Amino acid sequence: MATLFMATVIGWYLVIVSLFLMFRTEYVKSIIVDLVAQRGLLFIVALLTVIMGLMMVTVHNIWVLEWPLVITLFSWLVLLGGLARLFCLDHLAEMSQSFLNHPIRLKISGLIYLLIGLFLLFHVYAIYFYL
Repeated sequence: MATLFMATVIGWYLVIVSLFLMFRTEYVKSIIVDLVAQRGLLFIVALLTVIMGLMMVTVHNIWVLEWPLVITLFSWLVLLGGLARLFCLDHLAEMSQSFLNHPIRLKISGLIYLLIGLFLLFHVYAIYFYL
């Protein structure tokens, strides 16, 4: 049951964020500039990301060679991303600048998020089509 819940939440989150990234690229760029300028806020975001990653990994750490593995990998990536933000705040500014210099990377990220989100949502809602 946790797998379907996590797939639903992560799937919808990725679809919403991906559409925002793809259609509001200039706005996202301005948010990145503002965020990188505030080190205290970056620290808080890092702490929240670590907490969220820990909760996700604790709830769903299922290593099977089936579609739920996507949720497990996503959970670990959230945790590792939070730890990277926490311990490498200086490098975060450099990475952010890379995305600002090449906005196509935001759109590519959005497309990847969209595909993963739709994949998860397909596995959540496909059971209704097979009943």
